[in-house]
Amino acid sequence: FFRRSAPSSGMSKSVPRRPKGVQTASSSQAAELTYQTGTSNAFALFQAGLTPAQSAAAVVVEGPDDGEFAQLLKKMAKRDPTTKLKALQQFQELLQQSSDDAPVIACLGEWCQLYLRLAVVRQKQIKERIQYVLVAIFGRSKPVKRAMERHIQTISGAWVCCMYDPAKEVRTAATQAWKTAFTDGAKEVAGLTFCRKAVFKHLGNNLLITPQSIQADQKTNPEETDQIYEC
Repeated sequence: FFRRSAPSSGMSKSVPRRPKGVQTASSSQAAELTYQTGTSNAFALFQAGLTPAQSAAAVVVEGPDDGEFAQLLKKMAKRDPTTKLKALQQFQELLQQSSDDAPVIACLGEWCQLYLRLAVVRQKQIKERIQYVLVAIFGRSKPVKRAMERHIQTISGAWVCCMYDPAKEVRTAATQAWKTAFTDGAKEVAGLTFCRKAVFKHLGNNLLITPQSIQADQKTNPEETDQIYEC
């Protein structure tokens, strides 16, 4: 990957040139190539007009909202419930307002790992809000939806459990997210078929969970461990 480097004092360094005929790609092209190559970095690595296999000469493009998404993900991982909830609300708003797909696709993997942790917290407002974040994600462009397909199995077990949560608000939001992802009956059946093994594995694992296993796996303190176990 080529970047321009500032010349050192008294010396000049040669800078690799962009291949002839190659132009800088748009954010949508960056997002598409990020999906094709499976890149999970905060930056989309792409080269306009080149296939992923030819992207050795790719340039690095940073979406304007990369920093905002990253900071909000960090805030969601904080222990304070108020901080988590506020970050989730801002994350949802950013998903709805940002037109750049590249940083969204780049953060999906980390977001799904956070989803798994937040889906078992005691605060129903947090569990409700993460479902609306899913609604916002599946309401975006096709490249984002296709990229999210790779993560659906990861979150499917926790997602289905939220659809049967004791809190009505959580059930309603999780069901809305599911219907946004699978917009008709045929797609819903296909989604359930695709995720069934992951869902059953999640349910089976839950039956074997103990407070000790939660604490060892998630490195939680005793209070957090009790909250997760009760949920």
